[in-house]
Amino acid sequence: MYTKVIMICSNKGGVGKTTCTAAVADVLARKMNLPTLIVDADPQGNISNRFGYRPEFVSVNNSLDTCLLNALNVNLDSFTNKPIPVNYFFNDCKMYSKLGENKFYDNMKIICSSNALEKIISMFAAVPQGSDGIWRDIIREIKNLNIFEYVLIDTQASLSYFFNQIMMAADY
Repeated sequence: MYTKVIMICSNKGGVGKTTCTAAVADVLARKMNLPTLIVDADPQGNISNRFGYRPEFVSVNNSLDTCLLNALNVNLDSFTNKPIPVNYFFNDCKMYSKLGENKFYDNMKIICSSNALEKIISMFAAVPQGSDGIWRDIIREIKNLNIFEYVLIDTQASLSYFFNQIMMAADY
């Protein structure tokens, strides 16, 4: 299986990046039955919220350890610590019905975001040479798992070094 990594991006806010990412993920996973991973690389965490994770509560409900902030932190520190496998950060995507019950997408996972992700984005800007290749390494690890047909990365409106590193790692 060849995993295709697609970054949905624009340097302008409010243009539908998150809506597009959610719609494409839904079609791929639910309609086409293709294994899909969403990576929420936006500190606002709107796509995380869409699929059952509220970023402002991520640290409160003890799931902060399974969000993108820590996935990147582990990679930043991996020269001293043994990195945690990237699949540790995969969370189930939930779909809410009108009756208020949670249903889960069978073919979709998400690496959720948190507003604390701003800390990592600042670190990328402050020490760019120390963060070179982190996204490339994470994407390579995801591809090597041979689980997902598609990885969709939802980004914030930006032209930052963090943003550019994602762009360099993505296929499309």
